[in-house]
Amino acid sequence: MAGFGFSAGLIDYVLSFKSPFANNILFLIPLGIICGLIYYIVFRVLITRYNIMTPGREENEVKKVEKVENNFDEIAIQLFEALGGKKNIISVDHCITRLRVEVKDISIIDKQTLSKMNFSHIVEASEHEIQIIIGTEVQFIAEILNEILM
Repeated sequence: MAGFGFSAGLIDYVLSFKSPFANNILFLIPLGIICGLIYYIVFRVLITRYNIMTPGREENEVKKVEKVENNFDEIAIQLFEALGGKKNIISVDHCITRLRVEVKDISIIDKQTLSKMNFSHIVEASEHEIQIIIGTEVQFIAEILNEILM
């Protein structure tokens, strides 16, 4: 019997030595080791026997986003055309993973082409702004789009 207060962590364990209600607290260490081994063995057998997918055991999926071996020029040109070109794009900006594009008319955007490019997500933030989640290489694509716009 141990008087754990909050998390049953090391601090509670050390404080249990002074608790008047704690009995046989030294037995908690071997009991924890035994329970840990039982959990490990049972779950190891179940996971391997029934091929349960756990974090780290997922089958390697082919990534949806085919970026033509990081050919950012080609991606930028496809995006430029799908977003309506110079007549529709007002400005291009980016953050860590998102391409933020301000457009004159969002209905001109070729959404089928954008969906075929397999970006993570496409968000219509307002009637004049679209955000495309590309990934960490978004800065390269944004720079090329800004060069095209100039």
